Amino acid sequence: MSAAAVVLWIALVAFVAVLVLAGLQAARAVREVSRIKKRVDAYAELPLVAALQRAEQDAERLQHAIAVIDPLLARAQRAAATIRQGPIPPDITNAVVRIGIEVQNLSEFSP
Repeated sequence: MSAAAVVLWIALVAFVAVLVLAGLQAARAVREVSRIKKRVDAYAELPLVAALQRAEQDAERLQHAIAVIDPLLARAQRAAATIRQGPIPPDITNAVVRIGIEVQNLSEFSP
C-alpha cells in the first residue's frame, strides 16, 4: 500500500468518524428538543396557567359589569326618587285635594 492510499484511508476513516459524531450530536439535539417540548407542554397544565386564564375571563366579566353600572345607577336613582314620593302618586294626591276644595265650595253654596 502506498503512502497516498494510507493517507486516503485515514482521511476516509476520519470523515466517517466525523459523520458518526455529527449524527450522534443531531440525535442528541432532537432528544433535547423533544424534552423541551414536553416540558413546555407540561407548563400549560400548571394551576398557575389555569388561574391566569380564569383571571382573564374574570377581568372581561368585570369590564362588562362596570360598563353596565351607569344605567343601573340611573335606574336606581329614579326608583329611589319614586319611592321617596310615597306610596300614593302625586297626581292622585293633587286630585284628592282638588276634590276636597270643590266639596268645600259646594257646601258654601248649598243651603
